[in-house]
Amino acid sequence: MDRSREKVTIGLLVLSLAMLVVLAGAAYRTIEAFQRSRAELLQSRERLREAAELVSTLRRLVGDVRGYVIAGREEYVSGMPAAIEELRIRTRTLKVQVEDNTAGSRFVAEFEPLLEQRIARLNETVALRRERGKSAAEEFGSTGQGRDMDNAIARRVSEFRAVEDSAVAARMARLDRHARVTFVLLALAVAGNVVLVTVIAVVLRRELRKREEISARLETEAEQARVVSADLQRSQQLFMRLFENSPDALVLVDADRRIARANARAHELFGWTSGTLDGQLLDLLLPERFRARHLAHMAAYFKAPKARPMGQGLDLFGLRSGGDEFPVDIMLSPMGGDTSPLVLAVIRDITQRKQAQQHIERLNEDLQRRAVDLEYANKELEAFSYSVSHDLRAPLRHINGFSDMLKAHAANMLDEKGRRYLDTIVDAAKRMGVLIDDLLMFSRMGRSEMVRQPVNLAVLAEEAKRAVEDEASSRNIRWSIASLPEVQGDVAMLRQVLFNLVSNAVKYTRARSEALIEIGTAPSSPGEVVCFVKDNGAGFDMKYAHKLFGVFQRLHGSAEFEGTGVGLAIVRRIVQRHGGRAWAEGALDQGATFYFSLPANGT
Repeated sequence: MDRSREKVTIGLLVLSLAMLVVLAGAAYRTIEAFQRSRAELLQSRERLREAAELVSTLRRLVGDVRGYVIAGREEYVSGMPAAIEELRIRTRTLKVQVEDNTAGSRFVAEFEPLLEQRIARLNETVALRRERGKSAAEEFGSTGQGRDMDNAIARRVSEFRAVEDSAVAARMARLDRHARVTFVLLALAVAGNVVLVTVIAVVLRRELRKREEISARLETEAEQARVVSADLQRSQQLFMRLFENSPDALVLVDADRRIARANARAHELFGWTSGTLDGQLLDLLLPERFRARHLAHMAAYFKAPKARPMGQGLDLFGLRSGGDEFPVDIMLSPMGGDTSPLVLAVIRDITQRKQAQQHIERLNEDLQRRAVDLEYANKELEAFSYSVSHDLRAPLRHINGFSDMLKAHAANMLDEKGRRYLDTIVDAAKRMGVLIDDLLMFSRMGRSEMVRQPVNLAVLAEEAKRAVEDEASSRNIRWSIASLPEVQGDVAMLRQVLFNLVSNAVKYTRARSEALIEIGTAPSSPGEVVCFVKDNGAGFDMKYAHKLFGVFQRLHGSAEFEGTGVGLAIVRRIVQRHGGRAWAEGALDQGATFYFSLPANGT
C-alpha cells in the first residue's frame, strides 16, 4: 500500500472514531426523548381509559334507572349510590390526571356540572317512580331532557377523546421518529466499526459486484417474464375452453353495446348460427319493448360495474332469431378488456322454472281455497252439533219428567216387565242427557275464546284429585303427584283436561284391589312441557290407540265401564287449541299412560 493509500486509511479511521463518539452522544439524547414520549403516551392512554370507564358506568346507571322505571324492581337501583360515588371518584381522578393539560382541564370543568345535573335527574326519576308510579316517571322521562343531557355528555367525551387521540397520534409519531432515529444512529455506530475493515474491499469490488448483480437480476427477470407469458397463454386457453364449453349462454358486451363474443350455447339458445352474433348489437337479443330502457340501464352499469343479477325483481325476456320471446335469468360481471371495459352476461333459459312456479302458485291457490272451505265446514259442523245438542234438551227433559211422573203415578198398576221397561226408558234418557252435556262441552271447547294466563298445573292436578275423591272414597287408591310446571294457557280448559284424565284413571282402575295413579312430567323437546297421567287399570290394545281420542270412540263396553266416549276427544281438542298434542300408551290389563304436551311458559 502506497503513502497516499495509507493516509486515506488513517484518515478514515480517525473519521470513524469521531463518528462513533458523536453517534453515541446523539443516541443517548434520542433514548431520553423516547422515554419521555413513552411516559406521555401512557398517561394519555390512562386518561382515555378513565374517560371510557366513566361513560360506561354512567350508561349502566342510566340503563338501571330505565329498567327500574319499567319493572319497578328495587334491585335495579340497589347499586345506584355506589355507581354515583364511582362516577364522582372517576371524575376527580380524571381531574387530577389532566391538571397540566389545558384541553383536559377544560373538558373536566365542562363535564363535571353536566354529570351532576344528570345524576340529579336520575335521582328525581327514581323518586318519582317510587312516590307517584310508573306513568309519572315515564312522563317525566318523555320530555327528552335526560336524552339531551346524555347527548351533551357524549359530545364532551367525544371531544375529549378526539383531543387525546390527536395527542396520542402525535406522541406515537414522535415515538416512531425517535425509534427510527435511534435505529439509524445505532446502525451508523455499528457501520462505523465495520467501515475500517470493509472500506477498501468495498471500493475495490463495488463495480464488479454491481455488474454481477445486474446480470443476475436481468437473467431472473427474463426467466420470470417467460413463465408469466406461458401462464398467461395457458390461462387464456383455459378461459376460452371454459367460455365455449359452458352449459350457460355467455355473452361479452362492450360499452357500445356490441357483442364482443358469444359462446356456442348462446348461439344455440337464441337460434343463431355459430359465430354470427359476434360484432352485432345487443339489441338483436332483446325484445323491442325493452331496448330503450335497457340503453339507460347499460350506461349506468358501466359507470359503476359490479357482479350482480340483472333486473332484480323484474321479469326478463330474450328474443330468439325466429321472433319468439322466452323468460331468462341474467347475471352480470365486469371484465377487463384490452382497450375498453367489457361485461360478461351469463344467461339461462328459465321457461321450465316459470312453468313450475305457475303450477305451484295454482296449487297454493287451490290449497288456500280448500283450507277456507274446510274451515267453513268445520264451523258449520260445530254450529250444527251445538244446535242439535241444545235443541235435544227440551224433548229429553219432557221424557225424563213424564217418565218420573208415570213411574210415580202408575208404578203399582204395572207388572214387573212394565216397570223394567219404564226403568229402561228413564236410564236411557239419563244417559242421553249425559251424552248431550258432553257434546255441548265438546262443541264449546272448539268455539269458546281462550284467556291465556300463567297456569300452575300442580294446583289443577290437586283440584282434579279432590273432585274424584268422594266418588272413590271407599276404594284403596295410592296417588303419586310429582312437581308440575307452570304453563301459559286457559285455566278452565286445562282444569277440564286434568279432570277428564284423572276421572278416567279412577274409573278404569275400579277392578284393582289397590289402584295406582301417577301424575308427572316426561322428557320433552326445548320449548314444550310434556305431562302424563298413568294408571294400573284395564289398559287397551295399542293397535286401537288411534281411536282413543275420537268422538264416541270407546274400547270398552258401557256395561263394563260407563261413559260417552267424548271425554278424551275434549282433551285432545283443548290441547290442540293450546298448540300441543295428546297421545296414549298402554297394554291390555296392564294399565295406560295418557300424555299431553303444552308450550313452555314464555314460549
